[in-house]
Amino acid sequence: MKRELNLLFNALLFYTRFPVPVKVGFSEEILSKSFRYFPLAGALAGGVGALVYYLCCLILPHSLAIASAIIVIILLTGAMHEDGLSDFLDGFGGGRSREDILRIMKESTIGVYGVLGVVSILFIKYLALNSLPKDLIITTLIGAHSVSRLSPIMLVNSSTYVRERLSKASHTRLKTDKKTIAIATIIASAPLLLFNWKFSAVYILLSALLFIVFRRYLNKRLGGFTGDTLGALQQLNEVLFYLVLIASIKI
Repeated sequence: MKRELNLLFNALLFYTRFPVPVKVGFSEEILSKSFRYFPLAGALAGGVGALVYYLCCLILPHSLAIASAIIVIILLTGAMHEDGLSDFLDGFGGGRSREDILRIMKESTIGVYGVLGVVSILFIKYLALNSLPKDLIITTLIGAHSVSRLSPIMLVNSSTYVRERLSKASHTRLKTDKKTIAIATIIASAPLLLFNWKFSAVYILLSALLFIVFRRYLNKRLGGFTGDTLGALQQLNEVLFYLVLIASIKI
């Protein structure tokens, strides 16, 4: 139990801004195994966002409550995944060779591709959530932020980390064990039980297709993945969740 709590606290420390009550043991191996609680960290961030949405709805218009929830979730996750998406778009948008892409993604500045990408995806999230029925917002925020974090874990285990120098994502060089994959899959998939099974089935199918195409593209251009590409994949899966849910309601 103590070991699992340490893994959970590592996940919260690395992937969110949630404070943890104790000092945690740290190593690349521990951080790699803490991936099992990556979807739970997402669900907690989504849950806080859902709470903010509910409270804001008591005194603010629905649209402002949605915007507040999105902002709070970004703050809770340190904009880690949005940063990954912007670096991914800058690198692949502006780089021709493998070396160019890796160099651009490593730069601290943000380019036009990154700006347009982050602004666009935030706008899509806002419009998508704002178009959903109010009684679905809370479960949607929790579900989307949980299940969207499973694909990055699968990418780590089915591709190769391509950076040679140490970075904040260096622990992804290590493949996670079967127990970690199993726990992460259960946690990430559990919120789907709250939704219509047809929506869940279609989302899983399209998410798997997105994963295959994305991984193939990365392998072709880079020969593997980086930490930024993991963040980009999470963002794409989150938006996919919203869009498929909206389509399932309208059909």
